[in-house]
Amino acid sequence: MYSPPSNPRQRFIGTLRTKAISPSQFALPSNYKAATDSTEKLRTHPATDRPLTAQPDVPNTLLCGIFRRFLDNVQSSCPLPEDYDLAIAMRACMSEIYAHESMLRDAMNKIFMARFQESMAPHAILGRYEVDGLQWLSKIMVALAEYKKDASGGSEPQFQSVHYYSTATINEAEKDLQRRLPLLLMTCVGSVLTFSGGVWNSEKPVVQKLFEATASFDWDMSNDEAMEKAARLMRAYSIAITEISVYKDPAHSADFPDVTSWDDPQHGGQHQFRYVERVPGHLLFRATDESNQRLLVKFTKRYSPELHHFCAQKGFAPELKAVVDIGGRWRMVVMADVSEAYHSVGESQEFSSIVTHPCLEQFKRAVQGMHNAGFVHGDIRLPNILVHKTDVNKPLLLVDFDWGGLANEVRYPGALNPVIQRHSGARSGLCITTDHDTFMLEQL
Repeated sequence: MYSPPSNPRQRFIGTLRTKAISPSQFALPSNYKAATDSTEKLRTHPATDRPLTAQPDVPNTLLCGIFRRFLDNVQSSCPLPEDYDLAIAMRACMSEIYAHESMLRDAMNKIFMARFQESMAPHAILGRYEVDGLQWLSKIMVALAEYKKDASGGSEPQFQSVHYYSTATINEAEKDLQRRLPLLLMTCVGSVLTFSGGVWNSEKPVVQKLFEATASFDWDMSNDEAMEKAARLMRAYSIAITEISVYKDPAHSADFPDVTSWDDPQHGGQHQFRYVERVPGHLLFRATDESNQRLLVKFTKRYSPELHHFCAQKGFAPELKAVVDIGGRWRMVVMADVSEAYHSVGESQEFSSIVTHPCLEQFKRAVQGMHNAGFVHGDIRLPNILVHKTDVNKPLLLVDFDWGGLANEVRYPGALNPVIQRHSGARSGLCITTDHDTFMLEQL
């Protein structure tokens, strides 16, 4: 009797190979919706931006540092003359109105072949399917292109690219079940160019847009800023495809971010760590260092090391080891893992409510001291307060300093959960004040 493979990637690949629908058919929103309209169907679908329920636990920019550096280079690289030449040639091509999609495809491939020469394979065959363009460096596939003339025909090129990536990498993904196989996906719709990053985790492909890497190529020649952005985009592209051609997979599971160390500028040297598991529902990972000490590694776009250090020195936060900018606007936060001794109030068997905890008043005084030093936290809720599992006289600990910083300077993020009770002045984009913290303390 047949039994399905036990490895999740093998199961995914086996299911993908049985699907008769082609990438071009997936580009039709009705077909795409039918393939993603249930939890069961999403299990056999690549992780991607749409629908929201298809988004991955760990985004592509954390699985592969090439995409983080690509985004940084889009913002700050210095274009070379050939990058300006390429951007201007693309402007002339993409600002035209084409009667047929093949005309745009052929014109774009001609430009890329002139710039990258033999590395570009126009109108390429990919397994059973034909793609608009493939790029190779040192016999490694580094980029895939999909061209559409101005939005028409009811198809969505991003949907199509997701499945082209799966098709392009499925054989190599099956040979080594931890290979990540990064690839840049370029989607051109009329005059708008968008990039996505494709990479495998331990189970399936993860294909997400690199949102800052989008440009319109129909700018007026007096618009120097638009030309500069387009040229930086091409410089970032050139750097990224070179990095992909020499990419080496991390030694650890493809379910974890690719970063496994941090530099210590104070004492010198580099600290290595090993991932153990992800904390469900969060970009938070349990890990161990070289001496087998337990760590918690968090990835976030925003964090206040100053506030965390202040609270840790006062004894009401876990020890902070490092906060490191790793590119792509991501910050890696490394702290002591106190989960053997502490848990959240909600997990406590002894305290159904924190109001009965003997250290609550001490905790409130500690928060007041934080305010006196000019800091605010912004999210003092029960999930962010830890209690000791066995000793009620141990101080409460405050965690999650993503929003924290100096009072009346740091601001709330754009998406605040409306279910959580906050001060009336606590609204998206507005400054966080000590009154807001005090209000949340009173709600405990």
